[in-house]
Amino acid sequence: MSNAQPLVKQVKLMVETAAGSYDVDIYSEEGLRLLTTLWLKSSWQHKISYQLTWQGLPIIQLPEDMLMMQELIYKVSPMWL
Repeated sequence: MSNAQPLVKQVKLMVETAAGSYDVDIYSEEGLRLLTTLWLKSSWQHKISYQLTWQGLPIIQLPEDMLMMQELIYKVSPMWL
C-alpha cells in the first residue's frame, strides 16, 4: 500500500443562499453544474461570443458551438455546404 497523494487537490466553492452558506467540491456534479452556470453567465456578461473569430471573420458563437457544428457536418457529410 502506498501513501501516494491524489493528483488533484480537493477544491471547494462557497455557495451563499438566503438560508446560509455551504461548501461544494468543484469536482462533484453539483460543483460542475455551478461552475458551468457561472461560466455561461460571466461569458455572456462580457460578450465573449462577440470577440471570437474564425480565420479572421467574426463567428458570434461560443467555441463549443463551433466544435459541435464541425462534428455534425462530418457525421452528416452533406453533398453541398
